[in-house]
Amino acid sequence: MISTVMRMLAGLLVPLLESATGLFCRLFPARGELLRVRKFWRQPLTFAGLDQAGKFIALEGVRVTGHGWKCQRHVSRVEDIAVNGSRQTLYLKKEAGRGWLASLWQGESGLLREAKTLMDLEREGIPGPRWVAYGRNRQGSHFLLVESFTDTVPLGTYLAEQNSRVQKKAVLRLLAWTLARVHFLGFSHQDLYPKHVLVDPETRKVYLLDWQRATRRRGISWRHRADNLARLHATLGEEHLSLRERAALLGEYFTALQFFGAQAGDFPALSVFAAAIERQASRLLKRRHIQEKRLGRSPTQPQDWIHLEGDDFRITSTCTPALLQIINRWLENPPLGGQSRSSDSIQLAGQAGTLRIQWTKIPWWKKVWARMTGKGGDPSAEHSQATALYCLQRQALETGKILALGMRQSAGQSYSFLATSLPAGSVPLEEWLACAVTQEPRGKALKRRAQVISQVGKVLARIHQAGYILESGATPRLCVIEGNGDCVVLESAAGLRRADARKARQENYDRGIIKLHLTGLGSAPGEVNLYRQAYWQELSLSQALTARAGLQLAARGGESEIATVNEAPFKATDSLVESSPTTGASPLQKRVAPQGGFTREFATPNWIDHLGPDWSERILDMGVTDRFHAKQGRSVGRLILPAGMGKPRLGVYLKRHYQAGWWNVVLGWLFRKRFNTPGLQEWENLNTARSLGLNVPEVEAVAEFSGPGLHLQSALAVRELDGMLALHEAIPLAATRLAPREFRLWKKSLVGEMARMARILHDCHWFHKDLYLCHFYIHEEHTFFRPNWRNQVCLIDLHRLQHHSFTWRIWWIKDLAQLLYSSELQEIDNRDRVAFWQAYRQTGPRPLLEKWMLRIIRIKWARYRNHNCKRRAA
Repeated sequence: MISTVMRMLAGLLVPLLESATGLFCRLFPARGELLRVRKFWRQPLTFAGLDQAGKFIALEGVRVTGHGWKCQRHVSRVEDIAVNGSRQTLYLKKEAGRGWLASLWQGESGLLREAKTLMDLEREGIPGPRWVAYGRNRQGSHFLLVESFTDTVPLGTYLAEQNSRVQKKAVLRLLAWTLARVHFLGFSHQDLYPKHVLVDPETRKVYLLDWQRATRRRGISWRHRADNLARLHATLGEEHLSLRERAALLGEYFTALQFFGAQAGDFPALSVFAAAIERQASRLLKRRHIQEKRLGRSPTQPQDWIHLEGDDFRITSTCTPALLQIINRWLENPPLGGQSRSSDSIQLAGQAGTLRIQWTKIPWWKKVWARMTGKGGDPSAEHSQATALYCLQRQALETGKILALGMRQSAGQSYSFLATSLPAGSVPLEEWLACAVTQEPRGKALKRRAQVISQVGKVLARIHQAGYILESGATPRLCVIEGNGDCVVLESAAGLRRADARKARQENYDRGIIKLHLTGLGSAPGEVNLYRQAYWQELSLSQALTARAGLQLAARGGESEIATVNEAPFKATDSLVESSPTTGASPLQKRVAPQGGFTREFATPNWIDHLGPDWSERILDMGVTDRFHAKQGRSVGRLILPAGMGKPRLGVYLKRHYQAGWWNVVLGWLFRKRFNTPGLQEWENLNTARSLGLNVPEVEAVAEFSGPGLHLQSALAVRELDGMLALHEAIPLAATRLAPREFRLWKKSLVGEMARMARILHDCHWFHKDLYLCHFYIHEEHTFFRPNWRNQVCLIDLHRLQHHSFTWRIWWIKDLAQLLYSSELQEIDNRDRVAFWQAYRQTGPRPLLEKWMLRIIRIKWARYRNHNCKRRAA
């Protein structure tokens, strides 16, 4: 009674203490340096001089980020690290120091969360990027270095270019099974777009990227799953997937859910699920970035910033050496004068076009404010305009090519600059309308004017679609490139700013400004009407392209043309639909017993061949072969059924429970569909562990007997693990068969697999409650050499396996303390225990509560030791 009360109090106090600790860590985030490097990469990174977190953050590569310059998050491509004589391509993600308000609202850094998620994905066998290193400097800036995938293409590109329906169906099928596995394990991606799904055209493997916003919980509701799939559904256009292929993908996803054991009560019908995806996809298509992804729009020039001099000078791949030389000559003696901002145009030799350099002086207080707030962004208008140009290019708007961007100091004055280029033959719009077509026939001149003015309306529509508006009283800087078509180009993003909540009113104001501007340039009322018509036609065309999403999955009824193979693509998980009690249609057969009551039973064909269809009537009185043990109304023994008559030898452990507790009897009569007997509970636990990806024994037969009266009995037959030994027997045997150094490596690889299995259970808040070494089994032949332990260790005795959401800390301590106590073997030392903890513990900095939990685990370990010493002495 006292122990029960203590557990209840601990269940209340431990979560409160954990919540208080988490709030303290958010209010006062850690500022110490943190660095974690994958073992394989330690030597190459050390040779490259990357042995501190600050050096990783100072490392520069080709910046390929899609975020704005003031967003504090950037992604760079690093190609200067050599491994085994070859250059490797890595991606470096950085996040500048955050203030206390962001730490309180968002918690830990998104890059640390992504590092944890990548480790969990690797542990679960989900295809994703492999982490290389992650950490934090003393200023609170974080980084994450990950490996890249070679010879892969984004999903949208693969589907658009793939002509073979067979290969496309194979990729879609594997994608459906991968997403079902990810959702079953509790991961929610939240950024599931085609560019974050890579496909290997040769092997047709699928990889998922960008897990920074991903979350993990015990179970994901079907609405969260629909939201994940809706993002993929909304951003794949009709040129990528037909309606039939979308419905087939959804049908295969449902097939995978049944394979992994999705609970029928937690999931609606296929038509309801498809309708939820349609509604969410329709809402998502109202967002600008979703429309850009669906239309496949990308900047007309690659977004790659090449670092040259510190953080002050970057160029793009468009900038040639000749252009860079001209920019450097201008920077040596910039004509700043007394103006705060201006621009300078340089006519390039030959037919190369025009180079335009705009600059803005940076006040001293902006630099001081950036240092005080710890922001790493660049406090200049040029960086914002470079971001705006890339956003406008995604709307298929022709702009000036971005060449260089940076910050310099001249005569004690800091300034920022942006260099762009325009092709040859570009004329400002005002000059072109005034005199460019005066020497041509009137009919041809009016036709060219009407075409150019119509393009002005399209340009303004695309500026609004990109989320930008005109500054008060400003007009966009437009140029006309003379030639076939007279293309209108946006010279720069000067005079543009981001739209706010009053976007509709501001857009109406912009249309009036452009109308007055064209009228002032001598445009006739008919030409102004052409401008307005072109504006609204461009908006309606874009809305029509995004509205035609083909969102009619429910009408297709989820018909599938993909599921033509019955074999599941995931070999690591051995769960079967017909052997899982959580797939809706239960495999248990119910029948009325002759003496009263009823029986629920399940058996494999092999078991029925040996004992016949009436096996359940005599299983409780059946004798066993050996290893019989009985206590407290239950017995366990080994039963060997010999081979003969075309039947193979079958060895099982027969567990029978003759007396059930009064509480189980009451629950059995109140809730007939629940598994209230130990036999059915362990059968359900075995199926749960198998669906999580653990290697557990196979069940040959299970039966539950209810009645007559209040009698409640059960029996469970679990297949014997032939040729396998428990770890407390296998470890001493391996010590005699292996050399000392090889034995240490053997133990280190083995504890890594044990840690993975324990984390799979504990991450989902499932707890074994008898996690001793004697319940881990390995093959005897593996004591002669060091194998690949993945799915080679079997976990038995799951009759106490249970899920705890609120008091999970108590059972977490119990499991680890039991495993620690059972490791008191002569062949196991503290280095092996440390190796297990390093493989088991979470990534990232140590939580404040962790050292106290470790202390409690040691106390629990000592209690187990003292308790067993007293029993031995008695």
